[in-house]
Amino acid sequence: MAAVARWGSPVFSQAFSSSPFGASRRTVWHRWKTDGARRRGRLIRPAALCFASLLAGLKRAPRASMRQLAACQSAAGDAGFTVKAIDGKGLGALATAPIRRGDRVLQEAPLICMDTNQTSALDDQTAWQALDELLRKQVASLRSDEEARFWALGDAFTEGEKTAAGVFCTNAVSCEGQAMLFPQTSRMNHSCRPNVVHSWQGEDGLMVLHATRAIQPGEELCICYVPGFLSQEQRQAQLMRRWRFSCCCPACKSESTRRSDELRLRLAALDAQLSAQTRLWQSRSFTASEAEAKESALLSQVSDMTELILAEFGPHPAILCQLFYDAFVLLLLLGRARSSGRMIRLALEESTAAAGPTAQTRRFKRFASDPRTHPAFSMSRILADEPSVEAGRPKKASGKQIAPLRTWLNFVLRLVLVWNPRGSSD
Repeated sequence: MAAVARWGSPVFSQAFSSSPFGASRRTVWHRWKTDGARRRGRLIRPAALCFASLLAGLKRAPRASMRQLAACQSAAGDAGFTVKAIDGKGLGALATAPIRRGDRVLQEAPLICMDTNQTSALDDQTAWQALDELLRKQVASLRSDEEARFWALGDAFTEGEKTAAGVFCTNAVSCEGQAMLFPQTSRMNHSCRPNVVHSWQGEDGLMVLHATRAIQPGEELCICYVPGFLSQEQRQAQLMRRWRFSCCCPACKSESTRRSDELRLRLAALDAQLSAQTRLWQSRSFTASEAEAKESALLSQVSDMTELILAEFGPHPAILCQLFYDAFVLLLLLGRARSSGRMIRLALEESTAAAGPTAQTRRFKRFASDPRTHPAFSMSRILADEPSVEAGRPKKASGKQIAPLRTWLNFVLRLVLVWNPRGSSD
């Protein structure tokens, strides 16, 4: 049994209101875009995990092209994992070959999809029965092999004989306003420290999964069903309410659970701070000296958050990408095109590791070529400092003036010391 949810909640916190990186501005796998209005530059993450609802309409999933389906079948055959029984978990995916960080583990087209405009039918018996009847008709219209794959999935909501609504609600994933079911992706069990991240590529009609770190043969492949920046108690409550199970992953059962909660909640607070700054700085003017000081403080915060992420989640590319992209936007609002360029290049590297060559990655490449093309740069308002008494005299660079550079160099050095960006298992 498995379902995909968004990564992160009120802790990095909507990405993670339920994520590690902030509810108000983003989702797990997160896809970022800019609005066309005055709030450009804000991150918008697709809704994550979704319980099935009584739909306004149920329909067959939009099919990928024949070439894409062939690629999916090829990927399934050479995916590097097998599905086996796991003690205490039912079925799960186990790696059969070494997998490097950023490698694509799976790509899959949806089997069934439906609109999710209405609220959940889980607590309404009449609505649940209507949903089940609607889904049964849809499942019956599938090919025999597809129907068998559907009914082979778990049902966490029904005791005894499975129901179509129970199977769908247990395994459905929310993608761009629709609940979609991916049979192979559904075999990925949950972990609060996942080693796989999922991404819906709407332009291709495929769900893709990439490794967040090096994975050894025999190791279970896991995704995260709930936001990452939640405490252990909050995560367990969501998992029990939505999927009817308690998590027993290392983050929940180790002696370091208290320390884990501290790290996640600290990340949630820092992420909320970044979110608030993004809103405030869009309408603020800064003097040159103010912008310089804020740049130094921001780079220091990014460095601290990177260390917290690596300590708790490892080199999770989706979380790191979100952090670096947020910092990129904030630096643009401060008019710091040069340092923002370094940050978007880091975001580009992590985006590629987390999802591969997506539309988002292509946007990041454009921004990396010229950060000033991002809408946030045109929103920056940097004013000249008031002339000082000693204006006109040549000045030596002060410690305050070189602080951003020093902070940046320290950040890069610390990153190199604690993390191999290629994540090679060699």
